[in-house]
Amino acid sequence: MNIYHFAVFIFLAVALICDLRERKIPNGLNLAGAFSGLLFHLATEGWSGLGYAFIGLVTGFTVVWLLYLTGAVGAGDVKLFAALGAWLGSAGAAYSAVYSIMYASVIGLIILACNGTLFGFIRDIAFFVWNKLVWGLPVSGLFQRDVHRIPFMIAVVPGVLSVVFFTELN
Repeated sequence: MNIYHFAVFIFLAVALICDLRERKIPNGLNLAGAFSGLLFHLATEGWSGLGYAFIGLVTGFTVVWLLYLTGAVGAGDVKLFAALGAWLGSAGAAYSAVYSIMYASVIGLIILACNGTLFGFIRDIAFFVWNKLVWGLPVSGLFQRDVHRIPFMIAVVPGVLSVVFFTELN
């Protein structure tokens, strides 16, 4: 493990602890993560590294901001992925978001199956699709009820680690 991996791991660990304890990722942590990612790439790769980190920051922010607009994630998650993008670059941020969503889906289905609400969730999805997409009726958001929420960091950590350690992006 090099300094790059160590820094990403520490950032993820602190964000995970904050999310589990408070269900919130502090702005100061995200700002420090973004700034340190930009500085790291500037120091190790020069101006091209800074450009790489900045484009990654914008990509991470944008990809997860689209999820935020649906109510699927919180604003802290958007800023977290901006900071991760500063470290991982645009491809790393995008892949991390995709992997995190996949892990969140599996974790969510396991939780729903274990607490006996999987059938009700499937019914809610069918209701949402039928009324919103087929009929165009206004319906309340699926992701607005706390019964369907999990701390996203429990999926982000394995998603990011999958990208950092098991892909050839880094």
